[in-house]
Amino acid sequence: MDGQKTYDQLTEQIMEHFAAADDVDVRALDMAAALGRDSDSGSINGVRSTLERRESATKRGFGSAESAKATHR
Repeated sequence: MDGQKTYDQLTEQIMEHFAAADDVDVRALDMAAALGRDSDSGSINGVRSTLERRESATKRGFGSAESAKATHR
């Protein structure tokens, strides 16, 4: 269950960052750095995967438009 809690915390952190991003495109690497999760490629890829899941959910009608503003580079 700890994995789900960590994922939920990451999702919440990402949404908070988007809320403060003022409608600006955000790269996954920049997002990871802003959240202090850029120490290794696994952490960055975790952020990237979360962004992709949020974007996919938004396209299907779930979630908010803010979560679709990221570019996954």
